Amino acid sequence: MNAELLSSIQKGKGLKKAVTNDRSAPQIDASKSSGGGGGGGGGGGSAISSGGGPALGGPPGLGGLFAGGMPKLKPSGGTGSTINTSLGKPPSRPGASAPPAPPAAPAPPISRVPSPPLTSGSLSFSPSTNFPPPRAFNASAASQHRYPSGASKGTTFDFASIA
Repeated sequence: MNAELLSSIQKGKGLKKAVTNDRSAPQIDASKSSGGGGGGGGGGGSAISSGGGPALGGPPGLGGLFAGGMPKLKPSGGTGSTINTSLGKPPSRPGASAPPAPPAAPAPPISRVPSPPLTSGSLSFSPSTNFPPPRAFNASAASQHRYPSGASKGTTFDFASIA
């Protein structure tokens, strides 16, 4: 088994060196090479470049998006652009008149929410003396709690030993 492995490794030494053709850089010279264009990253696969892919055209990395060439763009109307005014207005339709302008709606009246009436005092709360004092804590009753089933479940704790 080791001899087979060694022979396959030695066969691998005889392979020719892989040539990588990096197409991610912009093409400076005007001559276009035949072979693959565009495409972008891919991942995995062999490191040997065959160059036999379909010619997609356009800038590299766009996957043939502009295969017919870059389109001419209309000016955006920003600074530095010129607007072609030779076209003029579009022709009007015969028998059609311009639609009348809609009448301006009157502004809605501004309504204010009335303020609450002022009272003689700032706020009226009942004083805390009107409430009864809280009940005293009964430790013996808390340790002997009975559930609705009648059984005393859980652990009991002697609260009297803490105080």
